[in-house]
Amino acid sequence: MGTQYQLVDNGNGNMEFEPYRPPHESDVGEEISSSFKWAVAGDVVTGLVGTVAFIWVMYAIIDCVQKLIKVVPALCQSSSQ
Repeated sequence: MGTQYQLVDNGNGNMEFEPYRPPHESDVGEEISSSFKWAVAGDVVTGLVGTVAFIWVMYAIIDCVQKLIKVVPALCQSSSQ
């Protein structure tokens, strides 16, 4: 098997072929670290959105129960008469 080449930017806006170099361990570690940071950021955002949605649903349920408490006595009085 011959030498493998990869297309890279030479910094002047031109592309050229260079011999392929496998990534160093430090490059792989940086990529994993970056991916982990994005995963943590996504988890934080998901947690915040979930918390806001839960609070909103609980507020809606409490509001409905409060309205129901006001309506039920009036219905009971009108049905007993």
